[in-house]
Amino acid sequence: MPDKALTCWNCAAALVDIPLPLGRLAQCKACHACLHACRMCIFFDRTVSKQCREPVAEEVQDKTRSNFCGYLQPNPRAYSAKDTGKAQAAQSELDALFELPATANNDSPSDPDAARQQLDQLFGLDKK
Repeated sequence: MPDKALTCWNCAAALVDIPLPLGRLAQCKACHACLHACRMCIFFDRTVSKQCREPVAEEVQDKTRSNFCGYLQPNPRAYSAKDTGKAQAAQSELDALFELPATANNDSPSDPDAARQQLDQLFGLDKK
């Protein structure tokens, strides 16, 4: 039995009201993630074959869904924050690439000549 308080593998919500051992249909009250799932287990490891360090456990395809594994032992550190740094950097680059110049009046209809000029500049067709 873990010494530390359990948290949900999906959202890091405290699982103080969830009785142990985890029932097969146990869910996180905050995000409704299945708790009797490989992602909640101490044997879950993305770096090993079948993503499980328990050598005799049957393979489970969906590591986020409830299963019948009898070797499941809740991991108090099952939650791992998603690395959004790369996604945020890519989104920032896209925003910068497609950013339109700020206009004084956003309610005015767009000027077709200005739009054509921007397209010509984008594709190197401007005659300046």
